[in-house]
Amino acid sequence: MAYLSRTFIATGDEIVSVLFVALPIALILGGGGVLACILCIRGGQYDDLDTPSVRVLIDDEKPKK
Repeated sequence: MAYLSRTFIATGDEIVSVLFVALPIALILGGGGVLACILCIRGGQYDDLDTPSVRVLIDDEKPKK
C-alpha cells in the first residue's frame, strides 16, 4: 500500500512544473479563440442569421431553354 501512495501523489514541485506548461498553453488557446471570434464578427459572419435558414425553403429558378 505504501508503494501506491508514493507513486500517485504528486509533490509540490511536480504541480508547479505542470503549471508552467499548462498555463501558457491555456492562455494562447483562449486568446486564439477570442481573436477568431473578433475576426468573425468584424468580417460580417453574424450579420444575417435569418436568411440562411429560410433560403432552404425557397425554390431555385428553373433554367431557361
